[in-house]
Amino acid sequence: MRPYMEYRYHLDRKNKNQADVAKAINRGSDYVSKRFSGKRDFTISEGIKLLDLVELPHEVLHLIFSEEEKKGICNEEIHCKLALLRKH
Repeated sequence: MRPYMEYRYHLDRKNKNQADVAKAINRGSDYVSKRFSGKRDFTISEGIKLLDLVELPHEVLHLIFSEEEKKGICNEEIHCKLALLRKH
């Protein structure tokens, strides 16, 4: 699987792309590409801006940008937590 699939899903839902991500964190496309490929990490402040971009609560930062997500490993905890948040 590709890194950050859960976040990519939310980008798609909001009709956003990596160019929107770059703009949100005031970085270039190469910088963002390296992060989306899992070669580099997003900073915490970048992660918060990215959650705001797709209208997700900050409390899921540790799930959306976890090591499992970075490695493209499907994590049921992330899906369950986000499903509960969508109900509220």
